[in-house]
Amino acid sequence: ESSKLAVQNQAINQAFVYQNDLLKKDLLKMRHENLTIQRAFDDLQRQLDVSSLRVTELEQQVVRDEFRFEHVSTALNHASSRLSMQADEHQQRMNAWDEERAQMKEKFA
Repeated sequence: ESSKLAVQNQAINQAFVYQNDLLKKDLLKMRHENLTIQRAFDDLQRQLDVSSLRVTELEQQVVRDEFRFEHVSTALNHASSRLSMQADEHQQRMNAWDEERAQMKEKFA
């Protein structure tokens, strides 16, 4: 009976050793998978950071472009107004000159 117990103990020990080896292999595999996932996560995080910087740069560019557009739009409106005033003034002078010319024709005709 003691030899029977010894055989059973040996079988149990071998089963524990086998199971321990399997668990060690599983642990190594999971550590490897974890490293792979961590590298992928780090790469995605880096891409996200780069994208965030690019979005910030683009947002800043949009703000600068909007400011330039407003400045140019204001300058254009001002120039258009001045041009309109000059055209009106020119038309008034042309009308006055035409009137003066007509009076001169009447006077010297």
